[in-house]
Amino acid sequence: NIQLAGFTVGLADSVYSSFIGYAGNVINDDVIGYGPFELNQINYTYDGGNGFRATIALEDDGEYGVDNIRSVWAPGNKASGYMVDVVAGLGYSTGAFGFTVVGGYDESANEGAIKARVDGTFGNITAFLMGGWNTDGRFNNKYAGWGGDWAVWGGASAKFTDTLAGNIQLSYDDAETFAAAANVQWHPVQNLLIQPEVTYTKYDNPRNVGSESQWNGMIRFERQF
Repeated sequence: NIQLAGFTVGLADSVYSSFIGYAGNVINDDVIGYGPFELNQINYTYDGGNGFRATIALEDDGEYGVDNIRSVWAPGNKASGYMVDVVAGLGYSTGAFGFTVVGGYDESANEGAIKARVDGTFGNITAFLMGGWNTDGRFNNKYAGWGGDWAVWGGASAKFTDTLAGNIQLSYDDAETFAAAANVQWHPVQNLLIQPEVTYTKYDNPRNVGSESQWNGMIRFERQF
């Protein structure tokens, strides 16, 4: 992509997901979907330098159809037509606390979603709480990947030492899906990350996924050059 004076043109994560701060510092943060990721777009983000931010984006509708979003609730409609989707958001941060709201309109579904997030820093601990609302909870749309009318996400990160940190995320939606993820981030040497993570998911309707609950584990090795 190309970035210049607040403008971004090209391939990037949807502003609907990135502007509000995603949904936690865990790998499996989207078990309950909170928005799309890489797609073509034109966006402008204003940073006032005093904690206030604002953004508006036109995002490609055809690259990311509604049926690409996971759902345990109901299927959506395929993206169609040449019109773009629209995202807008506002945010304010004092450094220790912050509030952000973002909304997205999916022109193919003629519906959209709104999310709001509160962040706080308490010494070595940072925490967030985020909620989302679907304009028509009977169906998913591009910006509402959760089941039903609403969903909530919350989490916290703690820095134990200069090389060791921990993170947790919890999420729940109107379809009664519950997900939890926790990890440890260890930097044994500079530019090397070792991150084990465990996730737990409980479904209200196990017929869609094959079981009522699932445990998963993984370990990630990341080297920066």
